[in-house]
Amino acid sequence: MKTYRRRDTLVGLAVFILIILLAIFLVRRHQEAVSLVNNSPVPTSVSVYQQQLQNNFGIVVPDTAIKADLKDVSGGNQMGLATLDKATGQNVYTVLANLEDPAPGYFYQAWLVKGNDVISLGTLSIEKGGWLVNYTSSKDLSDHKTVIVTIERYNDSTPEKHILEGSF
Repeated sequence: MKTYRRRDTLVGLAVFILIILLAIFLVRRHQEAVSLVNNSPVPTSVSVYQQQLQNNFGIVVPDTAIKADLKDVSGGNQMGLATLDKATGQNVYTVLANLEDPAPGYFYQAWLVKGNDVISLGTLSIEKGGWLVNYTSSKDLSDHKTVIVTIERYNDSTPEKHILEGSF
């Protein structure tokens, strides 16, 4: 009788341990599935600006990039797209724009803006069917939500006439 009781106790203990191990396995499997869903890139709609600029420049904007459409505020029909990509550990800003050629002695410049604080992203240059500037920073500037493109006569730290504007 004692042998059966001892054997029943051992079998019961083994079943209990198996149930615990199965529960741990199922919980971990569920957590991995949730993690995969949360880490998958979320498809975002492609704006008309983004599609047209991608076609003009022959590039594809990374899915990981944060995007901002830049709208003409000068009364014309020019457009642009600003992107911020942090996938490399750096903050890589790119501004692509369909702009008319500036008058002689003038140039385009892109800026990040937060209130009265402006940071120049640089002078746009003609590239692959449009105007382009890339700017890389190790400093997190994501609190500068507004992007502007200006037409400039003087190379200084003051934005002149706004042509395009948008926000992340």
